Amino acid sequence: MDESMAFVELVEYIEGCVENGTNLFKLSELSSLYIQRLEDLGIKKTINKTRLKNALLEHYKGTFQEQTDGRNTVLVFSEAISSLLKDALKQRDFSEDAEILAKAATIVRRDIFSHKGFNFSGSFSVDCQSKYLPTSLRSLISIILNGLNIKDQEHSENQACLTVCETIIFNAKKRSYKTKTGKTRHLASREPPLPLYVGLSIHSSTRSKTLIEKMYQMGISVSYDCIMEIEDWLASSLCQSYKEDGCVSPACLRKGIFSVGALDNLDHNPSSTTSVSSFHGTGISIFQFPTESEPGESRPPLEVPPPGTEHQGLPESYVTVPTVALNTSSVSVPACNETTCHVDINIDGAQNRKKLAG
Repeated sequence: MDESMAFVELVEYIEGCVENGTNLFKLSELSSLYIQRLEDLGIKKTINKTRLKNALLEHYKGTFQEQTDGRNTVLVFSEAISSLLKDALKQRDFSEDAEILAKAATIVRRDIFSHKGFNFSGSFSVDCQSKYLPTSLRSLISIILNGLNIKDQEHSENQACLTVCETIIFNAKKRSYKTKTGKTRHLASREPPLPLYVGLSIHSSTRSKTLIEKMYQMGISVSYDCIMEIEDWLASSLCQSYKEDGCVSPACLRKGIFSVGALDNLDHNPSSTTSVSSFHGTGISIFQFPTESEPGESRPPLEVPPPGTEHQGLPESYVTVPTVALNTSSVSVPACNETTCHVDINIDGAQNRKKLAG
């Protein structure tokens, strides 16, 4: 598929040059363009110039003429052939174009529904966008965005191309159908990384159900219910990790690295006499200090558990908080022995420690 696409782009480049008045092409230059485009598409192979020349001559079936001076081989279009090409482009039969578009759509749809879909496991890999895209769809969108000029193609597909491809996959369906509420239904097997990422990003930033539903109706994001389900399972997976670690800690913390914790009270509306509008708690912040020699060990990413797995919750010690009552009228402070110590700031720390220890 990629080799055929590179050859089509080479042919389009030749015809574009002919329209601009260029009728002579060096075989070496055409071969270099073809090899470079194959490398951009990830294909590294040796190209036989003679076979490429024969393929071009066969494509134009006698309208391309070969000339050589013993060292260089050139392929030439006559002025008459150039004029015929221009006239043919002006007098195109658009019914033939419609047939070509229908065939292209059939090929792309066949590849979309037969291609392996993306399965969200709890994180997005680096190549998750391009890995699950059919080659035919990616090539078609790349041609639409960048044209067929072999000189203008990019070494890797840009984000705009990937975004359009993923949006098409997300909204593609074998037949037209809607739910009872009139909403468009998106199959879970047709959910590429982008709509999931958009929905999760919006919810983590705004917590807005309305905004996510708008993006869902526009075919850009997964539904709000899907976001809730994913976050619910990720929370369950995180609670399972807490039980395995024996403590509650952020999933992004690294192992084997110096860490510092800071605690502070959280008081909301402390003047209230009821627990309805007031809140008293403790916030804990953890700071880590990685270095080049000791970067720490990354913990495994969270994974969405398989269907049918039992939901997990926080450890019992974190769920049940015993009530505490303080009688302010009769506070009993336990007695303690106090020892007065004097520290001389004019001597070094070692002598002070020795003095305190004595």
